[in-house]
Amino acid sequence: MAKLLLAALLLTLAFSIIPMMIPFYAILLSTTPLGLMANKNLNEKYRAQIVEYSAMTPPWLEVMEKNGLIEKRIFKCTDSQIMSDNFDIKIRTAKDIIFKRETDSTLTLTLFYGGPNKTLTFDKKTGKIIDQKPDASELNRKYGGTWYNEDENLYVTFYFEEGFDYATVNGWTGDLDKKENIDAYKAFIKGSKLILPAENSDHHAPYCEIDVKNNILVYKCNQGLNFSDNYLNTKISITEYKRITK
Repeated sequence: MAKLLLAALLLTLAFSIIPMMIPFYAILLSTTPLGLMANKNLNEKYRAQIVEYSAMTPPWLEVMEKNGLIEKRIFKCTDSQIMSDNFDIKIRTAKDIIFKRETDSTLTLTLFYGGPNKTLTFDKKTGKIIDQKPDASELNRKYGGTWYNEDENLYVTFYFEEGFDYATVNGWTGDLDKKENIDAYKAFIKGSKLILPAENSDHHAPYCEIDVKNNILVYKCNQGLNFSDNYLNTKISITEYKRITK
């Protein structure tokens, strides 16, 4: 019993000290290289770094403006701000930070992962990230070709144009080269996904989201006659297509 009491006292003492150590832990990480996970000189004007100064929060990205020996943090970005639908894209796993371009009002960087990369454009005035749609070439690579659902004998293709916020979708039944019952509609770009809004002039159906996972095109749509919710609710139908041509 005495040993158990002593162990309980020691554990209580240790757990009571841990919260008091968090500020010292943060000071240690922020004033030494221990908190620096990545450091990249972008050019003669800017430096980017990935840091972790707290045990309570994940790493984040900082962009520093170099002024001789004095540096000023001008941008900060966390995982929740990078606006990615791909949960594998985390700031901590970035292999490189690449300077892309700078304008009078924006600064654009790319987080390089070796697969799908993430481009971030910062607004110099507000310090916030400007939501950018992938360019048409990236979207065409992802959704390009002809997709086929064997159960419904349905073919689907997507066409993107630079500067447009939607894709033109063509769907038909029949054969690959002999099209029957052709349907054309717009799918709006949201990040790297495509969205079919609920019941509008272009799409007389419930809300749907379209994405490509493991080279399979996946349609997720609200079930039934739900023409009001512009988000996926708990009752959804899933239709999958295989890419048969590129």
